[in-house]
Amino acid sequence: MENIKGGKNGERLLWRGGTKMEYSNSDNEEMFHGRFATHEEALTDALSNYADADFVYVAEAYQRTIGHYLNIHHIESLLESMAESAEEECGEMAEDWLMEPVCTEKNIPDRPTFRTSAEERAEYQVRIDAWRKEKADRLAFLLDGFRIVLETWATDAGEQPRFWQVENAKCYDMNGQLAPQ
Repeated sequence: MENIKGGKNGERLLWRGGTKMEYSNSDNEEMFHGRFATHEEALTDALSNYADADFVYVAEAYQRTIGHYLNIHHIESLLESMAESAEEECGEMAEDWLMEPVCTEKNIPDRPTFRTSAEERAEYQVRIDAWRKEKADRLAFLLDGFRIVLETWATDAGEQPRFWQVENAKCYDMNGQLAPQ
């Protein structure tokens, strides 16, 4: 989900759930404050606001959207939970519903035995790989759909994250010089 894209006037944009990279500052490397368009703005602000500190920190800040926090494991858990609810309500008839792509003799042969030829084992592996790809493709399609719904809901309801993640913090002395580490 990370793709570096060129922005206007050569600015560096790092796509992480819909926001460009900004900068934040701190006097303790734990709690970062403010969001600034440039590294220099964040450093200038830190030097003026943390005059009593021995060092200040400037880091890249990424505010991700709700879709960033949704992954394949969430989708698999949701499907498993729905299948369990159906089985509780309808019994054995709902067993294995939503659990895996349908496996038939047509697309999955019998498991090879020690008597199976190398060619048959290779054919089996090809079919297993195709089945796994089908499963992964189906889940990825579902994940994309859920992300669209979640992004729309979170934006409309005001539930997009109001926090951000910081990375690559750099330490500066109070003269604005990069501190040795």
